[in-house]
Amino acid sequence: MTAPRWVVANFNQSPAATGARVSEVLVYILNLDPAIANPITSISLLMQSQGVSSTVAVLVYTSGSQALSCPALNRFKVNATLVSATSLSLAAFQASTVAGVRVDMTAAAAAKQQLPHIAGIGLQLV
Repeated sequence: MTAPRWVVANFNQSPAATGARVSEVLVYILNLDPAIANPITSISLLMQSQGVSSTVAVLVYTSGSQALSCPALNRFKVNATLVSATSLSLAAFQASTVAGVRVDMTAAAAAKQQLPHIAGIGLQLV
C-alpha cells in the first residue's frame, strides 16, 4: 500500500481570516491524469477555535462531488451544510480562524507524473 499523499497550505495573515469571511476554497490544478480514478480524494478547510491548539476539518470536497478542471482554478463553496457535518456549531465556525487547507490525493499506485499537480491554494473572502 502506498503512503498517504497530501498537501497543507497554512495561512498566516493579519487580520486572520475567519469562517464568517470565507465563501470559497480555491485550488489551482495543473495536471489530472484521466487514467487515475479520483485523483483528489478530499479537500478540507482547517479551522481553529480561539484558545484551542487543534484544528477541525470542514470537508468542502470529496471525490466525485464536483467535476475538477485542469489546468484551471477550481472553486469549492463553503456553506452551513458543510459546517453541520463537523463538531463546530455555525457560530463557532464563523468565529474560528482559518488555519489552512488540506488537499488529499489518491493513495493508489501511480507514477509521479500521473499525480495531481497543485499550483496554488487560496481563499475567497467576503
